[in-house]
Amino acid sequence: MRDAIAAERRGVPCVLILNGALEAIVDETARVVCVPDTPVVPIAQPLFGRSREEISGIGHAHGDAVERALVRA
Repeated sequence: MRDAIAAERRGVPCVLILNGALEAIVDETARVVCVPDTPVVPIAQPLFGRSREEISGIGHAHGDAVERALVRA
């Protein structure tokens, strides 16, 4: 998450894709480091222990949500 925040501060748009169970922790961390609008796309399944190909497939399945988060107004 901190990498995404650092990238956002440099002007690189980022979206966090993470297990929905972690969303509250991420929201609180974003608030504490003064970037409460960091976009998050929650997913149902955990990413830990998955291959790059599996993670890519999960990300692809959530592509519309990621796009909406990146073009947030």
